[in-house]
Amino acid sequence: MGPAPSLRVATTLLGVLAHELKVLREADVLRRSVEADGIGLVDLRAIDVPEDLRKEFDVDECWATWTVPFDREDGITCLASAYHLSPAVRAHWEKRAGGAILWYGTTLGDIAEHLGKLPQAGAA
Repeated sequence: MGPAPSLRVATTLLGVLAHELKVLREADVLRRSVEADGIGLVDLRAIDVPEDLRKEFDVDECWATWTVPFDREDGITCLASAYHLSPAVRAHWEKRAGGAILWYGTTLGDIAEHLGKLPQAGAA
């Protein structure tokens, strides 16, 4: 099993900038994403990810990109991400999802809490 969720948050660039150095606030990053990129926000604590979707994506892949697929309907995959602004993260998931994506922002803590409850292999 990997590092504890709180340690993972502390070792990300956003985690260091927002929580350790306090040079920006995650809320401001999310607000910018909503206003400039037109994404929605999601609270993963209120979401029950379908079992088939959890089995499709590896939890380590989700940790690596700070992104969680949480729904799919009519070929559109809904992704919650703390790193949707990253071109590498977007490119990875655009290829991996195999179809259209609806991006949603969420906090590092929300992603960490959600992923911390999942088995480490074959689920997301």
